[in-house]
Amino acid sequence: MVMRSSIFRDPATTAAMVEEQAGEFREPPGSANEQKLAELKAAIGKNDLKPFGLSCRMDQPHRRLVGLTIFGQRVHADCWPASTRISDGVRGKIG
Repeated sequence: MVMRSSIFRDPATTAAMVEEQAGEFREPPGSANEQKLAELKAAIGKNDLKPFGLSCRMDQPHRRLVGLTIFGQRVHADCWPASTRISDGVRGKIG
């Protein structure tokens, strides 16, 4: 079984992130990396991989994202089953 998971930060959250210098929290506007990221997101969408939209808030005074509980739960739900299968497979080869 192959597991795929993509998590994209909500564009409104990204827009609310005030950068002290370009590229601190997002790819600089007009950069090659901004274009590559847009292409990657488009390819993921076209392949029906159903990315998870991360909604959170920017705590500007502390310069960090907050409200990440749902994000953590999603990562756990996506990754934990895969990691236990990998662990069980390795254990079977060692033991």
